[in-house]
Amino acid sequence: MEDWRWTADLIDSNTRKWKTDLIINTFEEREAERILCIPLPLCSFEDFVVWNGEPTGEYSRIMGSANCRRCQTEAETREHLFRDCPVAKDTWERLAIAWPNLAANMDFSEVLKKIFEANSLGICRKFVCALWGIWTARNKFLHEGKMQTGSQIVDFFVKYMRELDGTKRFLPESSFHRNRWIAPSGSRLKINFDAAFNRQRKESCTGLIVRNGNSEVICSRSIINKNIPSAFAAEALACYQALELGVQLGLRDVEVEGDSQTVIRKLQEENEDRSEIATYIADSKKMTFLFISCVFLFQNREANEEAQK
Repeated sequence: MEDWRWTADLIDSNTRKWKTDLIINTFEEREAERILCIPLPLCSFEDFVVWNGEPTGEYSRIMGSANCRRCQTEAETREHLFRDCPVAKDTWERLAIAWPNLAANMDFSEVLKKIFEANSLGICRKFVCALWGIWTARNKFLHEGKMQTGSQIVDFFVKYMRELDGTKRFLPESSFHRNRWIAPSGSRLKINFDAAFNRQRKESCTGLIVRNGNSEVICSRSIINKNIPSAFAAEALACYQALELGVQLGLRDVEVEGDSQTVIRKLQEENEDRSEIATYIADSKKMTFLFISCVFLFQNREANEEAQK
């Protein structure tokens, strides 16, 4: 502890990177790993509080609790979320789908395996769609504040099942089409980015590809990143690295496109971000001033496949 007194002493002021050797030699392995996974901004500024996973940036009692965000009665385990929560129970009852009576200590994944092995393809399809409906409703409550009842989840389930059946019955195979990458117009260039994340190793791999209006590849690059805390951080860093590549190539008019809707939305918003990826978002926004024009676009994963290779 003799080589530092303040957090600033752990940061190289020239490179704006952590002093890795000092941190590893000073702290226990787990603590050092956590410190090194904290992203540092390009420019120093006054510290502010961020909340992991809180979309509004505001702290709430619910966010600080391990209990289910909707009913606040039990821990939000997979069993509770999909089976025991009052909203989930109501959903299953309305669908007339009963969970089997299995050993209480059986892992949730094993329970699902037993269900799929014991039922027909049709029943399994209904079961999976119901699970998806419950999960979607949970996320809507978390990120949008919209509370859905079991009845509303069932309505979603019924409409979705009808759409699946109608698509299968009436549309020929040739009518299904893949979403394709759209070339930029004029002299503008498009940079597509994507990221793969290894949670155990805390590493990510960024894939970048730059193309012109004729769909010709101008440049492509892969980058290995260490000390990455989450998949969200991996995507946000990949977007920043896409901008960095654009600057290195001397591009002036660009579109930056990725399949992370959360990252793209945060970059399109004007308000200050206070999520776990706030540093990457702030640095990316500052980087846009180095271009004459910079537009952020969301594209689904299928159309973004070149950046994934």
